[in-house]
Amino acid sequence: MHQQKHQPRTMECCGCYKTFKSFSGVLIHLESGGCSSNITEDEIGNFARECYQSRKYIDDELEEQRLKLVARFPWMD
Repeated sequence: MHQQKHQPRTMECCGCYKTFKSFSGVLIHLESGGCSSNITEDEIGNFARECYQSRKYIDDELEEQRLKLVARFPWMD
């Protein structure tokens, strides 16, 4: 998106506090291993679920299975 080029960096990484122009920029940073923190894949998944567009990229069946597991074993979340 061209307009985003001129946007300020207001989204902060939850691991290293580096700033980005978008939520997706933070996720790309985390998933690519560009973050210097020791954030886990599960923590990245939890962070991704906070995005208002998460329904577009989270598999409903897998999410339902994950929620059932967390209900049985809360320590897994």
